[in-house]
Amino acid sequence: MNGRGLASAAANILDGKNPPYTVEDFRAAMPGFTPDIAPDGIVEACVALADSVIKRRRWDAAWQEGMRLFIAHFLTLYAESTPGQGAGLAGVINAGTVKGNRTSKSVGDIAITYDMASIMDDLKGYGSWKLSAYGVQYITLAKAFNRGGMGVR
Repeated sequence: MNGRGLASAAANILDGKNPPYTVEDFRAAMPGFTPDIAPDGIVEACVALADSVIKRRRWDAAWQEGMRLFIAHFLTLYAESTPGQGAGLAGVINAGTVKGNRTSKSVGDIAITYDMASIMDDLKGYGSWKLSAYGVQYITLAKAFNRGGMGVR
């Protein structure tokens, strides 16, 4: 093994090309993400992002599950941050506001409370992944598959 290969092995870097994963693969696994909710172009961008992050060589048989959860997480954030047609400035601002995890809700006089403190405190960790159930599932698996250190020089 040459010096670069030895350094990569010691740093726990597993790279390589993934098998193809397509918009159709994702839609088959997650039929609720229809084109009217998640347009093909947005799904394609999320697939490309996932492909650059999730390596089959590391995830092995769980690779498709990692891809599915990663893409679903980002599409959920996309859907939450996309204002409806004619939403106006207030709708755009509301759609782009991070809401955190809902901690309470009322019906009389309508009150919803979000926990922003834990998200903001944890952005150094896995904060943004906690904004969707898909992200929580993804990061749980990622922790299992990404054991060990990684360093890049």
